[in-house]
Amino acid sequence: MTSKERLMNILKGKDVDRAAFKLWGLYPKDKLLSPKYKEVYELAMRVTDIFTQSHPINYEEFGTGTEYIYTEKDIDGNFYDRNVSMITPTRTLNTVVRASRLGEPEYTLEHYVKDAQDLRALVDVEYEPYPVDLKPFHEQSGLVGDRGVVYYNLDHTGYMVQRLMGPELFSYMLYDEPELILETARIFQRRLIKEVKAVLETGITPVFGWCGPEICIPPHTSLDVFESLVFDMDKPICDLIHNGGGYVWGHCHGQMKRVIGRFADMGVDLLNPIEPPPLGDVSLAEAISLGKGIGVEGNIEIMWLLQDNEDVIRAAIDTALSDTTGYGRFVLGLSAGFEEYVNPSDNYLNNLMVYLKYGAEKLGVGR
Repeated sequence: MTSKERLMNILKGKDVDRAAFKLWGLYPKDKLLSPKYKEVYELAMRVTDIFTQSHPINYEEFGTGTEYIYTEKDIDGNFYDRNVSMITPTRTLNTVVRASRLGEPEYTLEHYVKDAQDLRALVDVEYEPYPVDLKPFHEQSGLVGDRGVVYYNLDHTGYMVQRLMGPELFSYMLYDEPELILETARIFQRRLIKEVKAVLETGITPVFGWCGPEICIPPHTSLDVFESLVFDMDKPICDLIHNGGGYVWGHCHGQMKRVIGRFADMGVDLLNPIEPPPLGDVSLAEAISLGKGIGVEGNIEIMWLLQDNEDVIRAAIDTALSDTTGYGRFVLGLSAGFEEYVNPSDNYLNNLMVYLKYGAEKLGVGR
């Protein structure tokens, strides 16, 4: 079975020869964040089933018709502040992001939305959607070939709302302005539906994927918020994708015990990363029991690779494979992308190699 066949059968719920094996963040011919990752990249390209995105997120909360003013301010040789002013008919909205010239994580210091009036000003902006450009999808698919699956990366409705204002104001506005939050989410949902329709109308039926629901699951929000901003927003999109012949990959960190069944109900075909306690609250065996047949991906915590030793990595792989024995919808994977640290430690690099070598050995890769 090719990697592409294996991954597609897991998405479809069909028989497979073995669990799939993934290194999150692996892109063929990608420019590495550090040359220290070269050995990891080369081994992963040989032994893993590639599952990767092809398309940058089109930030549908803004559209192409929005006017911006950009300025930058150097902080030191690495970091700088990127200041963006968005001009709307009623007010100017500002954001400040501390960004790295070396590829380190960005930090939002100031969000566009600081009160309800800012949010109303933003959603009232005349909207022009981004044109669908499938060139990156076809290029990435050509590079991956039978070595895996390329998914079309969508934004996520709930995350779109939260990202505009940050977690603290989002929490307050869920309480003080629930109707405005819901109205905004519905506007963004309609824009995402148009994007999915435009992709499907080209004649391709890709896997679609998105990140972000974790900001709307307990304990961050109530179950009612999850139902309104995740289930109710995502299910019509999942239905549209399935009716068009496509499949859905979803990413959600955190405690899944109370919501994994609802991800299955809404139509997610493969859910990542199913974290074990203490960050999560279910084992893989429990996730399978509660998940109504959903495909599961994970459940190797990235912190184990960063902080622990080889024995911990091997034991985690053994547990994951034991918990999924006889279950045909499993992808062994990490809880985060492997290449997110500009200067990876020797321990981390060694553990990445242990993960790849031992995982390949246990799964019988190449036999």
